[in-house]
Amino acid sequence: MERMDIHSKNEYLKVIRKKYCRVRTWEEKTLLLDEYSDNTGQSSKYEVAKTLYQRFIASNQIPEEVVEKLRMTYLSLNPAELKRSIDAKLAELYQAYKEKKRAQHVDLQEISAPYG
Repeated sequence: MERMDIHSKNEYLKVIRKKYCRVRTWEEKTLLLDEYSDNTGQSSKYEVAKTLYQRFIASNQIPEEVVEKLRMTYLSLNPAELKRSIDAKLAELYQAYKEKKRAQHVDLQEISAPYG
């Protein structure tokens, strides 16, 4: 059966609710979604969320040597240290920006009274 778009899915669920029951509990909701998935051929469950690293490692398209090298690099990373390093670099960048703005700042009083 074809996959439904979100509008069709919502309309279908409305019909089921009117026909069969009012959903009040999680058990009823699960039964209703199972009914939906049986009638449409679509799954009502989502896959477990994975990081890009996890998806990359799980794919069978990467040579084992590369996977092992990535795994070693990943295990050597320290999130707190990375955060501190990024914050320090951002602080340096902001300081350079402030100095640049200060160098470009023109004092209007000096321009209006250059000989005074």
